[in-house]
Amino acid sequence: MQAHLGFLEGGGDLGALIRAHDWAATPLGAPETWPQSLRSALSICLHSSFPTAIYWGAELRLLYNDAWAPIPGERHPWALGRPGSEVWADIWDVVGPQFARVMETGAGFSTYDQMLPMVRHGVRRETYWNYSFTPIRGEDGSVIGIFNQGHETTDRVLGERRNRLVLDLSDRLRALSDPQAIIVTAQEVLGRFLHANRVGYGEVDETARYFTTKRNWTDGSVPSREGTPDPARF
Repeated sequence: MQAHLGFLEGGGDLGALIRAHDWAATPLGAPETWPQSLRSALSICLHSSFPTAIYWGAELRLLYNDAWAPIPGERHPWALGRPGSEVWADIWDVVGPQFARVMETGAGFSTYDQMLPMVRHGVRRETYWNYSFTPIRGEDGSVIGIFNQGHETTDRVLGERRNRLVLDLSDRLRALSDPQAIIVTAQEVLGRFLHANRVGYGEVDETARYFTTKRNWTDGSVPSREGTPDPARF
C-alpha cells in the first residue's frame, strides 16, 4: 500500500492531513485509486513552497499545500476535500466563471490584482489577489482538474491607493493659503476617495466637550450638517 501512496509522503502538515482524511467518503475515492494525473499534480503541490491548490473533478474538490492554507483563513482545514463552490461561496460569482472557462476551453488563465470581496471572520472585506489557473488533463486527455497558484496583494494595492490620495491632496492644497479653502478642499478629496456621501471637519473647543462643524462636503445625495454637537452623543 505504501508504495502506491508515495505521492502523499512528506508535504508538511497538509500532507499529514491529506493522508488522514477520509477520501473514501468523497467522490474522489480512496487515494490508492486516484489517477496518475492527480497523483503527480498533488506531489508537486505538496512539495512547492509557493501557495498552491488543486481543484479536482466535476465538483472541483479542493486539495492544497501548507503555503496555501492561510488563504481560506478560518475555513482551513474544513475546506480540504470540499467543492470549490462551497468553500468560496462568497466569491463564486467572480471565480466560478473563471474556473468554468478553464475547464471548458483547456486554456490557462491568470489575473493580477483581482478584487475578491472575501468574507473573513464574518465580515466581507475588499481583498486583492494575483493568481493563475492551469488545466490538468486526465489520462484520456480531457481537462479533469485545475492547478492553482497565487498570493494576496491587498496590502500593496491599498497602500498604493493611500499614496495616491496623499499625492492628490498635496497637489490640491499646495496653492491654497486660506484655512477655510483648505478645509473645504480636503473634505472633498477625502469624500471622493472614500466614496462617502458626507465629510465634515470639526473644531473641538477648549473643554474638549463640544466640536463645531460647518460647510460639510457632500456628494449631493444628503444635506450638509452644521452645528456644535456633543461628541459623546454623536
